[in-house]
Amino acid sequence: MSSILFVSNWDWVFYNFRRSLAHSLRRRGVEVGVVCPRGEHVETIQREGFVWVEWDLRRKSLNPLRELRSLVQLAGIYDRLAPDFVHHDTIKPNLYGTVALRLNRLRGGGPPTPHAVNSFMGVGFLFSDHWKARVLRAGVLPVMRWAMYGPHVYTTFSNWDDRDTFVDLGIVQPDRTQVIVSEFVDTDTFVASAEDGRSSDPVRVLMAARLLWDKGVEEFVDAARQLRAEGSPVEFWIAGEPDTETPGYVPEKQLRAWDQEEGIRWLGYCSNMPSLLRRVDIAALPTRYNEGLPRFLVEAASAGLPLVTTDLAACRRVAEPGENGVLIPTERPDCLADAIRQLVENDQERRAMGRRSREKAVQKFEAKRAIQDWMDLYRHVV
Repeated sequence: MSSILFVSNWDWVFYNFRRSLAHSLRRRGVEVGVVCPRGEHVETIQREGFVWVEWDLRRKSLNPLRELRSLVQLAGIYDRLAPDFVHHDTIKPNLYGTVALRLNRLRGGGPPTPHAVNSFMGVGFLFSDHWKARVLRAGVLPVMRWAMYGPHVYTTFSNWDDRDTFVDLGIVQPDRTQVIVSEFVDTDTFVASAEDGRSSDPVRVLMAARLLWDKGVEEFVDAARQLRAEGSPVEFWIAGEPDTETPGYVPEKQLRAWDQEEGIRWLGYCSNMPSLLRRVDIAALPTRYNEGLPRFLVEAASAGLPLVTTDLAACRRVAEPGENGVLIPTERPDCLADAIRQLVENDQERRAMGRRSREKAVQKFEAKRAIQDWMDLYRHVV
C-alpha cells in the first residue's frame, strides 16, 4: 500500500480518531490524503502535512439531488487520485464511498478499484428508533447490501452488537468484518491525578459528549437535582457543545439555563480533556444513543476515574460492574443518582475503581497497541 485516503463526513472525525493512525502510516512511507468537508480542523490537518481534498457533503442533508451530487463528486475524487486504499468513517462516507467505488468499477476504463475499509464507530441515527430513521432504513438498506457486500470491502465495528446487526441484515460478509478499537487513547497523556483521586468536597462528576438528548444529558441533570436536594456534596459538570447537525441536539438556551442551577456547570467545548479529567472524581455517561465505543469513557478510564454508564454493549466494553464501574438502565436518573451516591459516600471504593479503570485502559485501549492492530488489518485486507 503506497497511498491511502481517509474519508469522513466531518473534519472532526479525522482530527480526533484517525490523525495518530495517519501519522503512523506516513512514517511508514504511505502517502496519506484526507477527504472531508471544510471545517475548523482543516488548517491543522494541512499544517501537519496531510493533503486535504474538499468534499461538498452536508451531514444533515436528506435532499436527494444534493446527496447524489456528493456521491458523484466522491467518485470523481477516487477516479482522479487513484488511491491504493480507502478508509471510510461514519454512515454517509461508508455508503457513498462504497457505491462510488462500485460505480467506478462497473464503468471500467479507470484506475484499479482500491481496497476499502468501512468503519462504523457506532451505527448512529440511521439505526435508531426515530421515525425518520425507520423511513430512511427502508430505502437505504438495499443500497447498503449492494455496495458493502462486495469482495473489495472490509468492515470494522467498535462492538459485537453492531457487527452482528449488520451480519443478520445481510449488509456485510461475516468473514470480512472485524471488531477493533477505533477510540484508543494515549495513556501517556491521559493520566490519573497525582493525588490518586481527589479527596476534597465537593466530589465532581463529569459528563463529556456531543450534547444530544439521546446521550442522556437530561438524566444527568435530573440526577444532579436529586442529589443536591438530599444535600449531597457533589457537583455535576457537563462538557461539550450541541451537535446542531444531528437530530435531537440539546439547545444552547437549555444548557445555559441548567448552568444557572446550583451544583450544575456547563463548561462548553473543552480543548484540554486530560487536564479536565484530572480535576474530577467520577465519569458518568447515561447514554441511550447507538454508541460504538464511547471515547469519553476510554479517556476517563485512562485518567483513573470510576465509570457510571448505561448497560449497553458499547459501554460494557469499558465499564465492568464491580470492577471499574457501575452499569445502570437507560432513562433512569434515579439509578444514576443511586450509583453516584454510592461512590460519593465510599471514598475507598471510588479510588479502587479508578485504579482498575487505569489498568484496563492501558491493557485494552492504549494507542500504540491499537494502531498496530490497524496496521495488521490493513495488511490483511491488502
